[in-house]
Amino acid sequence: MKIIFDPYKKEAKENEILIGLGNGKNSINKTPKFPSCTLFLYHNPIKYNHQTIYIEDFSVDTIIPIYMLVYGDIPKKYIDYATHWEIGEVDKKILKSYGVIQGALISTLKELNPTDKVKKSLELLDFFVKNNYDLDNIPYNQNPLYLQAFNEVCKQIKNFKKIIKSSKKYTLFITKPIKAIFIENQAITPIAKLLLRKKFDLIASFNEKYKGSGNDVVISISPNANFNLKKLWENLEIEETKKWGNKRPSDKPRKLIGVNNIYNEPWWNDMGNYTLIAAPKSVSNQIGSKLSYDEIKNIILKTYKESK
Repeated sequence: MKIIFDPYKKEAKENEILIGLGNGKNSINKTPKFPSCTLFLYHNPIKYNHQTIYIEDFSVDTIIPIYMLVYGDIPKKYIDYATHWEIGEVDKKILKSYGVIQGALISTLKELNPTDKVKKSLELLDFFVKNNYDLDNIPYNQNPLYLQAFNEVCKQIKNFKKIIKSSKKYTLFITKPIKAIFIENQAITPIAKLLLRKKFDLIASFNEKYKGSGNDVVISISPNANFNLKKLWENLEIEETKKWGNKRPSDKPRKLIGVNNIYNEPWWNDMGNYTLIAAPKSVSNQIGSKLSYDEIKNIILKTYKESK
């Protein structure tokens, strides 16, 4: 098995499989009909013949599809879990959440190459499958990889308090006053994401480390929020176009659900749901967003007036 981490990959060659990337042949990706890569693969099986697998991350919705490719069948409840996790439904028991455990495990494997990270992830998932664990209620156990990840989770809970303390908090008005947080240059781990969604209605993260990947600016709302970010997306697109002048690349426009997009790399609109907005990616010689982080913050604050 060969895994390559490449969030910029768009098309799969004959001997390649893409997960969370592209939308052509041999691409396993979310669609309006299938809100997770796992569910897409379940309904659109691909035969694995040791093709090189390209991935955009090491999340639940990447590891479970790889497990399905390599090991074959997996109980339906794991497919359902991946979909619930991907659409943002929060696990109630954070210390027993597979999504949290998987994210923590990857944090402990920084020295390994992508293939070995995935092998370790598959080893742990296979242990859960063989023990028929519910992925939202994993019991404490003595598996070495689990213990490694569990200890990391405990560290990340302590670090979460530092993130809150160092970030700017706002009360904004959308349909009603909502709590918002702007986080800069902090790693948003799965556990941090879960805790943030419990505490804030709108979360905006800015991280130079991921510039051009589409993940350097991510603005999302809590699953329990009764509003969307469509107006913000529209305002970001207006300002993005102004920033490019008449030179915004448009020779290969990216398809977006519910929008007649004419640009190669627009702001992501979460397949027309507007529950998550992400910056344009860098493609070929095209940079991602031309907007500075301060400009993006100001657009958010102007769109949703700060409540005093």
